Amino acid sequence: FLELPNDLDIIVDFSSCKLVDHSFLTFITQFKNNFDESDFSGHMTIIGLDNHKSLSKHPLSTKKLIIK
Repeated sequence: FLELPNDLDIIVDFSSCKLVDHSFLTFITQFKNNFDESDFSGHMTIIGLDNHKSLSKHPLSTKKLIIK
């Protein structure tokens, strides 16, 4: 975090990702939690998972894009 501007807003958009692996979801969620708990005034938002189906009931399970 030392290299980032203090007021940085980060948006992670998964809307065009066909598959989001559970290990990456775990990593990016931990990164977001660390970012939100830091002294930064910026925010981090994870979006674009609305059209994905979870492959299990766990909230951080692998998600697959559902093509309509």
